[in-house]
Amino acid sequence: MIIRQMVSEKILVMTPAQFEGLLRPSFQADEWIIVTVGAALEFMVGLAQDLLLVPLFSSFGPGPVHHVAMAPGALVQ
Repeated sequence: MIIRQMVSEKILVMTPAQFEGLLRPSFQADEWIIVTVGAALEFMVGLAQDLLLVPLFSSFGPGPVHHVAMAPGALVQ
């Protein structure tokens, strides 16, 4: 119990940079896995969004139509 209290006190007085320096080496070796899994999940969510939501919402029409105000008598080319 004394060790837990001592560690807790030491961590509380650390600056954020010191705390990061303590933890960073333990995660650095596996950092590429986190990035790779994140990229794969992002790709799958984007693909699912494209395959499911785009067809669903495209059935509502082309979206808002923007009319350009023209002067009376102007010719449209």
